[in-house]
Amino acid sequence: MLRPLALVILCSLLPACMKAPDPEVGLRQSGESTESAPATKPTVVLSALDGWQETATSLEFQVARWELPAGGVATISWLGPSKESIAMNLDRWLGQWQTENGEPAQDGRIEPDADGNFPFTFVRVAGILKDTRQVGGGEPRADWLLLGAIVDAPGGPLYVKAVGPEAELGEQTEAFRAAVRAMQVSR
Repeated sequence: MLRPLALVILCSLLPACMKAPDPEVGLRQSGESTESAPATKPTVVLSALDGWQETATSLEFQVARWELPAGGVATISWLGPSKESIAMNLDRWLGQWQTENGEPAQDGRIEPDADGNFPFTFVRVAGILKDTRQVGGGEPRADWLLLGAIVDAPGGPLYVKAVGPEAELGEQTEAFRAAVRAMQVSR
């Protein structure tokens, strides 16, 4: 009879003696810092290209916004310190484009660039912009262009995206890359 009673007492005391593992110990053992990145939106300085007019943004995730000639738009977005959103955003950007025959745009260019203040992935896609919410809605836009950069900035990735008519924006490709290379970021 003592044995079942001892088992009941032991089982009732055991949870009180158990302690959850210290998360900082696990981080220190894996070599990671115990300091978490601040979850505040960064301040970004990007030199506007010819014809870009800075406008206010009311979207929480946008750091900056510009109106471009012929109805184009450029934005800088920050989704937090996590890099998990990079692949999702790149897929979303590419999914907004198609070719003249309705196929997904395959002529996109994606390449790393490490020559500036922060390394970034450069994205260039031309074709039909089928998702037009970012430019005010309406019908798909033929002969348009996306210039994008996913910047590996302190505090998390920044997404620099310009969409507009290929005839105008295409001429600014190298100036866009130069502006991203010179971009300043502070917290």
